Amino acid sequence: MHLRPKRSQCLHCDGSSTTTQTLSWYTPRSSFPKAYEKQILLIMIHSTVQDTSVKEDMGYEAIMGIIDRSIAREIQWEDVPRFEVIGLDEISLKKGHRDFVAIITGRMETETVILGVLPDRKTATVKTLLSSIPQRVRQTIHAVCTDRYAGCVNAAKEVFGKRVKIVIDRFPVAKL
Repeated sequence: MHLRPKRSQCLHCDGSSTTTQTLSWYTPRSSFPKAYEKQILLIMIHSTVQDTSVKEDMGYEAIMGIIDRSIAREIQWEDVPRFEVIGLDEISLKKGHRDFVAIITGRMETETVILGVLPDRKTATVKTLLSSIPQRVRQTIHAVCTDRYAGCVNAAKEVFGKRVKIVIDRFPVAKL
């Protein structure tokens, strides 16, 4: 897809400043629409950047760009009415299970949505994110789905206590 946003120049402004049209469905300097970037992040759950690169026939750097743009974003909790289930998964940036980032998903009715991507999977990082969930949304959460990684499990237990069930994702269980 080739996109050429409209550019405008104000003839009445000092220095003739230029503005570029922005649209809600794409991120400037990205080669992909936002919906496709979200789909790539969902595909990456239980996968690596390299595997996703092969599956989607796109470059490693393009996928890393999607991850970097997602890490930079802050979660807009005012747009979130409720979640019954929160998902905590890590993405291996390299084969051999090194250099992880954590992807946070939420389940709204029948749709899984990407809430954000954390720069690492440390307990403190995950706990900080879970603690930032507003009380009105936190009360609607009934379960946290995660793999067996202790950092995510412990962070969920510390933030939600016994009120929320910790559910182990089926993929690591099937692997065992």
